[in-house]
Amino acid sequence: MERLLADLRRERPERLERLLVQGAERSVLLPLTRVDRFESARNYVVLHAGRESFRVRSTLDRLEQRLDPRRFVRVSRSAMVNVERVAELKPWSHGDWVVVLSDGAKLRLTRAFRDRLERFQLE
Repeated sequence: MERLLADLRRERPERLERLLVQGAERSVLLPLTRVDRFESARNYVVLHAGRESFRVRSTLDRLEQRLDPRRFVRVSRSAMVNVERVAELKPWSHGDWVVVLSDGAKLRLTRAFRDRLERFQLE
């Protein structure tokens, strides 16, 4: 039984609480509660936290696996948001939506990822 539990833990990495990120002049151990959104940028992911931006060498797919799905939701192939920072959703076209964050940033919620936000609706 203990071996089975150990195997399950290895398959599911622990959820990240903080992330070591690179800023313009320094590296920072950033609490993920400060992050507004993540955006892919070639071989990096850019984290936006208030007026600051940091980068980490990773992919959104890999980062998404380590984040709490109740806090962070993928809205497109190139973006993920902190649900606490979502101010509103506006219909766009062809089934897409615009996600407006509390800081005014706007990201497109594509049809392929729309079901990720549906779990926040009342039935």
